[in-house]
Amino acid sequence: MNFFERVQNFLLYALQDFMIENFIWKDLDKYYSEVKGAPITACKVMSNTDIWLMRTYWDFDFPRPFVPNFKYVGGIHCRPAKPLPKDIEEFVQSSGDAGIVVFTLGSMVKNMTKEKGHIIASALAQIPQKVLWRFSGQKPENLGSNTRIYDWSL
Repeated sequence: MNFFERVQNFLLYALQDFMIENFIWKDLDKYYSEVKGAPITACKVMSNTDIWLMRTYWDFDFPRPFVPNFKYVGGIHCRPAKPLPKDIEEFVQSSGDAGIVVFTLGSMVKNMTKEKGHIIASALAQIPQKVLWRFSGQKPENLGSNTRIYDWSL
């Protein structure tokens, strides 16, 4: 940023604090006092909250620490999930207490070299969980018995 942009950023930040303090928080304090029937501030109400339900996914958010009483409930606004296909359902249910791992390199990786496929397959074969691997390349020969390859392209 140049000097003018830095000054502008500082002024806008200070103005933002002033606006929030003098307009938004005062209205919230008035609202919470009316609801409670006694004078109270919004900050006091929020500090006494036992649990915060965050309607977002933690993996879509920026990395940051959060306190234990923050619970992510993303997905409550989505349509109901479809049942898994029978072969995937049987494979997942056979995992027992170890659980499953869904492994994908994203939608941008369509295929990879045979050597890299072998490296990943040997690494996945060493973990105790069952693995559903999204892979559209040639099936590696060293694929573990705990790994199934699926190509669930959209």
